[in-house]
Amino acid sequence: MAFLAPITLSWTYVPNVLGPVITPMASGFSIARASGVNGYNQWTYLSLPAVNVSTGGALDFALTVTKISPLTEVKLTLINGVILRYNPTVHKFQYAHYTTDFVVICDSSIEINDGKAHHIVLNLQPTGVQIVEDGVVKGLYTTNTGTASKVQFDWQILASGAELAAEVTKVRTASFAELD
Repeated sequence: MAFLAPITLSWTYVPNVLGPVITPMASGFSIARASGVNGYNQWTYLSLPAVNVSTGGALDFALTVTKISPLTEVKLTLINGVILRYNPTVHKFQYAHYTTDFVVICDSSIEINDGKAHHIVLNLQPTGVQIVEDGVVKGLYTTNTGTASKVQFDWQILASGAELAAEVTKVRTASFAELD
């Protein structure tokens, strides 16, 4: 599979003064919200153009999470309903989707402030999304992806006053339809 060049100019960003703030970096972006910002259940929206997945495709990126304080629910909505969620009840990240409540697809090995940039690949097929983290297949979300998938990096932080710091780097998308 050939990946497109790292994405630089095609982001769509909807800032939220009470939500996490996204700052561009050379190879991606950082996301942060300082402590003391009063806003409950705040979202910040960031998206890329849709990926043609009629014959398969992928979203590939690295994620480093350095702070969630105090521990609260944080969600990163990615593609086709896949959400990477920090669940403070079980004290870990989990991949999930949402219907009327969260349905866990699989656990993540990402830990807060573990010093690692975790490599995440979401392999897209018309019938589902395979989740690969640090080279290990973690799970499969069976869903109808259609022919095009909107790429999102929508961040949510639940608690008012909570602090968040993370980096998303090396973002690439690919579509099998784009291969020669």
